[in-house]
Amino acid sequence: MNILIVTLGSRGDVQPYVALGKGLKEAGHQVTVCTSAVFQSFITNHGLDYGYMNNELIQLIDSDAGREALENTNNLWGTIRTTIKLFQR
Repeated sequence: MNILIVTLGSRGDVQPYVALGKGLKEAGHQVTVCTSAVFQSFITNHGLDYGYMNNELIQLIDSDAGREALENTNNLWGTIRTTIKLFQR
């Protein structure tokens, strides 16, 4: 079976999916991990195929407004407003 794993974030966010992909590959599946280009060698060094994702979303998340949206989740409407502002850029 062909399996595509899509993830983004830091290495700590990506690494568990690489481990999952390795297990799936050992079980006989074809696995591609799609994430930021920053992690291409990390993924291919673990014997998995790499699927390209541009860095725009990560740059957006790493902006001041992106961090605000991720950190201030106790106010649902504030988070929604901030998220809308992010995607209007």
